[in-house]
Amino acid sequence: RSAFMPATGADTVSFKAEGIDFAGANALDISVDYHAYFPFTGKTGTFTAGENITSSAAPDTTVANQMIYLDEDIAGNIRFDNGTSGGRTPSASQYYTNGATVTGVTSGATATISGDIVNPLPDNPEFINSGPGFKSLDVRDVAMQDFNGSGIVAKARDFIYLDNIFFQRFVGDAIKVIFNAAGIPNPQVTLRRCDFFNGVGNSTYLGNPHSDAVQVQRATNAPDWGMPFLVEFNRVLDGASQAEMQALFFQNDPNTFDDITFRANLCGLKNSVHGITVGNPALVGIGDFHHNSIIATGTGLEPAGLAVRIYCGGERGRVAKNTADTLVTVTSSTGTVNIADNAVRLLNDVSTGLERADIYTGLGGANPYLINNFADLMTAAVPAPARDQTIGARGTDVDWVNYTVNETGLPAIPS
Repeated sequence: RSAFMPATGADTVSFKAEGIDFAGANALDISVDYHAYFPFTGKTGTFTAGENITSSAAPDTTVANQMIYLDEDIAGNIRFDNGTSGGRTPSASQYYTNGATVTGVTSGATATISGDIVNPLPDNPEFINSGPGFKSLDVRDVAMQDFNGSGIVAKARDFIYLDNIFFQRFVGDAIKVIFNAAGIPNPQVTLRRCDFFNGVGNSTYLGNPHSDAVQVQRATNAPDWGMPFLVEFNRVLDGASQAEMQALFFQNDPNTFDDITFRANLCGLKNSVHGITVGNPALVGIGDFHHNSIIATGTGLEPAGLAVRIYCGGERGRVAKNTADTLVTVTSSTGTVNIADNAVRLLNDVSTGLERADIYTGLGGANPYLINNFADLMTAAVPAPARDQTIGARGTDVDWVNYTVNETGLPAIPS
């Protein structure tokens, strides 16, 4: 399934990809609805959009084994939601088989399934999968588009270096970095200057294939991450797609990250709270989070009570000059994290009175403010005139030409 998956198992293997354009054979379309569907016959009554539907083939009628009726398309198929919301599991579709009777829980309408479920998402392959046992993985100056799975699955022992990669129109996680198995040390990682745009995956599609820009994924009995992990100058934008991207999503519990830095990352999300998320910040040794900007860009988050956030902290560290809707800092019971000069719009999901126009320029206080391209995102994230002009990913401290950050004025990381 992978375009590049060199031989695995030896810790002497190093792999480098530079200056390559990857494209799936089947183009993904951000305007297409990729909900799965099935043909049916003998319908009685009228199904109600949004109601749960049961199957005669299911072992019981619990919500976990039900799907949600969406509508009937022009070809006469029933489209459904098979995500994970509402307690349902992605495996529910196994009970919606040819010949089974489906029944609307609310409407009482029925129909007989007359064929196999159709998943319209193309089964495009992953592009790079370094596999276990690699010494190093180096990918730079690469473009990846129209893939279903992960553009890059990264595992190595010494280092992973991912730089200047453009991702667009993808299902699943654009980059997946995986903890090594027990007994294998985790590598030093640099992830920088990557753009993630117009993810297509949505949690309500068959199998819950929502898109993460970057996910760090634990492995069973994994060792702690003892080497530095740097995440900087990355941009994430849902754009006009139906994406539900989680931006920078780092699982770690019960493992630790000894030394992790997020700086100068810029994310515009419309359907997920996860801007920068570390699964358990109390299990971070040194956590350095500064000059990041996380913006809610559409109707999916406001005013529904959700807000994009930075979820961070550590045993010791600093959280400074970030802008976000919410910022949650977690430390260990003995930890000390210096927090300073952040501009946060909401506090505990309750408005503090700040509007977006009080933090960012170019937003004009609009709610929602849909941003469809990186140029508008870069403009919108500039600090508002009344704000400290050094804050956030687009403050004057951050140079997007030379990719440097002026750290003058930041609080010290406690010793």
